[in-house]
Amino acid sequence: RRLHRNEIPPAFTKAFGAAKVLIVLPAKANSKIKKAYERLANNWKKGQQGKVAIKFDDQLQSLPDDRAVWLCGWENRYRGTLKKALKDYKLVFTDDALTIGTAELSREKHSMVLTARNPANPQHAISWVSNENESALPGLGR
Repeated sequence: RRLHRNEIPPAFTKAFGAAKVLIVLPAKANSKIKKAYERLANNWKKGQQGKVAIKFDDQLQSLPDDRAVWLCGWENRYRGTLKKALKDYKLVFTDDALTIGTAELSREKHSMVLTARNPANPQHAISWVSNENESALPGLGR
């Protein structure tokens, strides 16, 4: 039999290999982190003419359902959409940490990258990247 899409775990290939991508930056992040996310997004955009768009979260009324979406930053106002998409997993977000199973990852000390199916359209991925250390963000873009 052919597996239903919900029987296959979400993968980053749905985010990186998508025909169209929106990167959503956190407008409320501090200026250093905001600039670091902008550099990361522009680096990802290089060489993908017309494929990648970049917006701040306060420029959107809602997330699109016709493309892959990358959310950047803990302060991203659409992080709740990712939480909704991951509701069937053992994840707990607090203001300062992400707990996966029994492992607690503090936002100050860890880089975090998660992906899920977009709740508005499971054909597309919604992914999240977060790091509070602006000097570490370029490494996530390689």
